[in-house]
Amino acid sequence: MLEKILSRSISIFLYVGALMFLIAIIDSFTKDTFSIFTSVIFIFIAILLTYFGQKLWKITKKQVADASTRIINQTERTKESKSQSHKGVITEEYYNLVTRHIVDSKYCNISSDEEVFIKALLLKLHQNNLKPVSLQRMSTKDISVNYSGYPIGKVKLQGKKTWMQILTGLHDHNKLENASLEEYIESIDLWITYIKKLKLNN
Repeated sequence: MLEKILSRSISIFLYVGALMFLIAIIDSFTKDTFSIFTSVIFIFIAILLTYFGQKLWKITKKQVADASTRIINQTERTKESKSQSHKGVITEEYYNLVTRHIVDSKYCNISSDEEVFIKALLLKLHQNNLKPVSLQRMSTKDISVNYSGYPIGKVKLQGKKTWMQILTGLHDHNKLENASLEEYIESIDLWITYIKKLKLNN
């Protein structure tokens, strides 16, 4: 919108200059001193208007282009930030390192839901300045999760019945069953709380 307004204003500026130049030429044909003097003034003003109009147009065009570039770059950064918000610092190499013991399990492969869950787990661990966990695939297709040698729970996201075990003590635990993937991911915070509790007591 701003670019259109400026473009029209500068175009008018240039048209006025050209018109004054044309009037000066026509007026010069009268041959009298006053008309010639007036023509010279008109020509001078027309040249100034044209010159500064072109300068203003170039400056405005550059500013608009720069502003557009900044907006585009900001939009791209925002999109990139949103696309990376779930990944965070979780690169494929980091993910593959953590899942190396279960990726070739004889019991089953890593499902898409498990991949999303594990990446969310690794991200939350990083956000809380905690080390990565170790994973072990069980024969019942659930994944046992340990932190520094201590079990913190299990999660089963394959099959008709899904569940997540959340340890609250050495001999106590809670269990979330048949929930959505989002609910299981939200419950990772309870694992984080238990890990911090372990760190305080050890």
